[in-house]
Amino acid sequence: MKRIKKIFAVLASSVMMMSGAALLPASADETAWEGDLGYVIDEKGVKIVDCNADASAVEIPSEIDGVEVYQVKADSFNSCKNLTAITVEEGNALYCSVDGVLYSADKTTLVRYPVGKEGTAYTVPEGGNGD
Repeated sequence: MKRIKKIFAVLASSVMMMSGAALLPASADETAWEGDLGYVIDEKGVKIVDCNADASAVEIPSEIDGVEVYQVKADSFNSCKNLTAITVEEGNALYCSVDGVLYSADKTTLVRYPVGKEGTAYTVPEGGNGD
């Protein structure tokens, strides 16, 4: 009987550890996915590092699982040849989108122009205010 209790305890512990692992956020070593965006979590928060190659549009969230998105790596979208628009969730303090193009929130830095966006020319907004 004692041996059966020990085996049961080990099995129960293993199941709890395995189910809990699925709830943990991705570490800086592994990429997790939220929709079409791949991300890692480090000491600063969430960093967007990848994009589903088949995605045609993505939205940059303010946070993922309660952790703030602090960086979107421009090369995250290199494999997204069909991407026509990058939008930003309302309330994101670090990024914004103008006509599907990703900018820093103050619009002074163009972060990424989607590769699949139609058109042969694009004018970057002047003066940091999008006008």
